Order: sequence, then C-alpha cells, then structure tokens
Amino acid sequence: MARTFWLLALFLSLSLLGPLAGAAQDATPTADAGGGSGSPPGLDLAAMALTPADVPPGYVLDLARYVSPEQFASFGLPFAPEEIAATGLIRVYDTFLFNQEQEGGVRVYIDEFPTPKDAEAGFALFEDETRFADDPFGPLASEDLPGPGVGDDPSEITVATWEYGPGVYNQDIDATFRVGNLVAGVGVGVPVDLTDPAAVEPDPDGLRLAIELAGTLHDRIEAVLAGRSPSGADLALPGLLLPAAEGSGSLEEGYAPVASAGDVMATPVADGSAAIGYYRTVAATPLRPGGSSLPPDWLQGLPHATLAVAGYASAPEAREALDLVAEGDVPFVAEGPRERVADPVLPGAEAAVAYRTAYLPLPGVAPDGFGVAFSVGERLAIVEVVGGPGAETTALDLAAMQAACLGGGACATLDLAAMTTVTGNGATPAATEASTAPLMGATVEVPEAEHYVDLFRVDYAPGAAEEAHAEAGPTLNLVAAGSLTIEVEGPASVTRAATPDAVEEVTAGSEVVLDVGDGLVIPADTRHTNRNDGEDAAVLLAAVVLPIDSPPPPPVAGVSLHWSAGGPSAAPGPNAFVLERATLPPGTAIPAPLLYAVAAGNPEVGEDGGLTNTGTVPVELVTLTYTPAPPPEEPLAEDAGTVATPAGTPTS
Repeated sequence: MARTFWLLALFLSLSLLGPLAGAAQDATPTADAGGGSGSPPGLDLAAMALTPADVPPGYVLDLARYVSPEQFASFGLPFAPEEIAATGLIRVYDTFLFNQEQEGGVRVYIDEFPTPKDAEAGFALFEDETRFADDPFGPLASEDLPGPGVGDDPSEITVATWEYGPGVYNQDIDATFRVGNLVAGVGVGVPVDLTDPAAVEPDPDGLRLAIELAGTLHDRIEAVLAGRSPSGADLALPGLLLPAAEGSGSLEEGYAPVASAGDVMATPVADGSAAIGYYRTVAATPLRPGGSSLPPDWLQGLPHATLAVAGYASAPEAREALDLVAEGDVPFVAEGPRERVADPVLPGAEAAVAYRTAYLPLPGVAPDGFGVAFSVGERLAIVEVVGGPGAETTALDLAAMQAACLGGGACATLDLAAMTTVTGNGATPAATEASTAPLMGATVEVPEAEHYVDLFRVDYAPGAAEEAHAEAGPTLNLVAAGSLTIEVEGPASVTRAATPDAVEEVTAGSEVVLDVGDGLVIPADTRHTNRNDGEDAAVLLAAVVLPIDSPPPPPVAGVSLHWSAGGPSAAPGPNAFVLERATLPPGTAIPAPLLYAVAAGNPEVGEDGGLTNTGTVPVELVTLTYTPAPPPEEPLAEDAGTVATPAGTPTS
C-alpha cells in the first residue's frame, strides 16, 4: 500500500513502548470492545494488530490508534473525502513499530468496511498507486507483485522507493490482503543503497519479512473473528474503560506491553506475574489538520486524558503493581516528572495513589496535570489528565467514574470537553493580547551545508546516561524539569535561570549541572555526555541544527527522544536563536512561529500558520525563532573577547 510511508511523517508520536510478551488466552468480546474514540462498537481491531513480540528484536511500538474516516480524509492522501465515503469505510486501525538502530519501521493497517463488497471497493481505491503519479511527495517508483498468499482476493504486494534526502533512499514493501469485510496489511520500510532509483528491485530481506508478518497478521485477525484473544491481547479489556463521547479527538488506543527492563510505559508486574493492559487517550476536541507549521506530534490535542486498565491473576498482584506506581513506575502515559501527593479516597477502589505532572514542563509554570492510579479487585487502573485547567478535579472525577465501571456499575461516557471547559473548572476570561517571556537565547554559527532546524524533547529517567556524542550543528539545551549533568569536550556557555543576564563560559573537559530553567549552548561537532544523576525524571528541550541526511541517534536505555515536524533552514553564518514561552488567553493570536510545541490548550492553526486560541482556556506554547544576527561590534581593547548571550537578548 503506497500510503504507508506517506503517512509516516504524520503518524510518528512520542509513545516509545517496549517489547510485549504474554500467553494467548480465550475471552468473549464485549459489545463495545475496541470501539475507540468516536468509533462505533464492533470488532477489536487493536487485538488483531501485530505486537512487538511478533516482529524481529529491536522494534518498539511507536503508535497505535483508531482513525475515523474524517480524520483519514484529512491526512493529505490523494483520495477525495467523497471517494472515501463511497467505500463505506467505518474506521482504520494503525500501528507503527520503529527500529531506531536500523532506521526501519513496520506499519500495520486494518480497514473496516460494512461488507466484503465494500472492502473490495476500498482495496481498489487505496491500492491504486497511479494516484501518486503526479504527487511531488509520492514514490520515485513503484511496482505491484502477487499477494502474500493469505486471506481473500484481492491481495497484492507493492514495492515503492522513496527519497528522504539527497541520495538517501527508503524502500517500502507493503503486503495487503482482504479478510471478509476487512482490508489489512503490513508495510515494511528499509533503507536501501540504490544506483538507479527508478529501478524497483525488492530488498530480499524486507520482502521476506513483509510476507512473514502478513501471515502472522492474518492469524491474529482470524483468532479475533473466532472470539479468541491473540497473544498480548485480552478482548475483555477495552469494554472495561469509559467510552469516549462522540466528537472527542482520538489520540492513541491499544494494548500496552507487559513490563520488562527499560520499558517506561509498560504494564507494571510483580515478579513471576503476568498482565495485559489496554489504554485509551482522547482529546477534548477533534484534532484539526495542521497549517503551514505543523506542531510536534507529541504535543497535539491538549487537554487530553488517558484511561488505562491492566488485568492480573489476583487482587494481591494488582496491589503489588499499584505499589510500583507509587514508587514512580507509572504505565501507559508519557514519561516525565511527577510529584506524589496525598493518597485520595476513591469510592469503589481498594487503594489509590495520586500525583501532579505536566505533559510539557515549563520553567516558572505550575504543573497542569494530575494522575490517579488505583486497584479494583484484580484490575489496576490509571487516569491522567494533562494540558488544561482543572486537571486535578477532572482526574479525580474520571477516576471515580472508572472505578464504578470496573466494580460492575454503570460505565459513564467520558466527555472531556464538558469536564474541562465549564466556568467553574478553571476557565479564564478573555484577554486583549497574547504575551511572551524569554526562556533562552543565543547567537550560534549555522553551517553552509544543507540542513534543517528541529525542536526536540528528551526525557531522561533517573540514572539514565548517554554515551559521548556530537551533533553536526549547534544546539541550544534548556532543562524544563529535573536536573542534568553534562560533560563537554569543547567550549560551551551556560545561562542560569536565577541570573539570566549572566553567562558562564565552560571549558573543555568540564562538567556542568543544569537545573530547571538553566541553558547550555554547545557548538557544532562538540562531543558531550548527558546524564541524569538525580532521583527524579529530567526533561530537556533542545533546538538543533542538523544536516538534511542525519541518521537518528542510537537508542539509549532510559532516554526517550521526541521531535517536531522540523522547521525551515537557517541562513548560513551567525543566527540569533530564541526560545520563548508564549501565552494565548482565549480570543488572542500570534503570527506563525517557525517552530513551536504546545504545552497546554489546543490552538487553531491558520492557513498562514498563525495560531489562534478559539477555546475557553489559555494556550501555553514554547516557540523557537531564528534570524540572521547582525555583525558583532568591535570590542574595545580592554574588553576584547567573546560576548556571551543573556536569555532572550541574543548577541554575538
């Protein structure tokens, strides 16, 4: 299917999940199993999808979600909305597994239609590679081969070659087949060395893997259709979560891995026990297509709530898992700093713990998230609300609703929009204008080589450490939570939150400890080592200039890297880079930033990339701007030397 890696840039998200293991078990699907936010009840498509245990070692689950026909039509594919509607498409379930070390990926797609005839029509539309012929972002070449030998007709294998940078090629091998009213497939992406990009010769290892995984996917689909839970799934779990209200924005949904060493978001288990978890993350409003400046995928759709449940063999094992949560091992949700608060009294739960958090911590901004974990019998549940006002009240109310559902009572509808925008729940009156506050600024030297600028978020678990490495371009590093110790093998400069107008010069071979609000500017090609020596998680925001063909960094235990959509290149030579915090009260707007990350709220993106707060709660952003810097003034003889940069007022 040619759509696989076309959608990759849109679908990458922050959720790096670890390996999955678990024995197959029988269960009868409930009436609302696998419905997904805004989706009709029906088949558990998530249970059909491949898990990390089904693919070769080294792959981690990076995305899992249901997609409505309306969302699917907004992804920029060469299919008109009315054409998609004519097929009767009910919903799509997508997962993406990424192998960072091999720079490859596996995407699984399952399309549900009302009837087998509709599925055949959907196959004919979505598998028509001629639709990409005139698309500047389409493949360089593609070819259809006979199908993978499973399922019903029609079926096919499509081999497509894509250029990701000058001389950098990726081959996408999709094995697509039909099973009744479902169209399903596996797309395997592998980097390839090509002398003739127009020649389509399938990578033998990639082709073999695509055919093998298509067979595994077919077996999982048949198991679910027969009412059996494949390995790593439990068909009873989705129906135990509160159903989302129509009109909610579906962010992620699926089965969570069982815990193993290094799995940040996995289901916690006691020694010798086993568990399977299921999570659902929804936004208060439907997600809107981005404008000319896409926000980072890892910060869209705020405020949002995550609800999750894990099943254990016994109530004591569920309580042991809750103890792990109390110690900081919080599953299903994005990693980050958490502050334990007093245990809440939750009707219907045997025990409960709570914590404050922030999806994107910002210096000087109070945490705007709240989480509750609790046990009900042999079930462990997590409720977390982030990115909006009134998170504590909303999370506690949702936790009470979820506990009642797990206890056999009514499963109320999760209407996050109603719970987070009412006047008594933290709404802010309209203001006349937006405001900005500097976080960090510096003038850095941008190389002449072709490059792009990106905004990264890097999470460091306590004790996590990277090996010495160097970026090919300059980097601005701002600690947003916790503390980091960075050893540099070349000169660098530090700004402190307490004294933003003063700059410390760091000599080669030195270590520097950065706390919240502190920044470090590292020149290009300067080796350095980052580590978290603290007891709490640390979060780093980094503005980086990278060559266009930069490979992804190698995976590091306890370190999670999330990136934005990338921004335009900067002019060669000195450039003034500025990180700012922007606050948009309801009814206010700002011009299009070059790059930004949403910390709270859900701004409307205009056709020109400008951001408007059309909601009832404030929007918080981190923005990055960079412009050519004026030539430095000649210093007086007695003041000769390098002039460092105070925050927000970059100079050279």
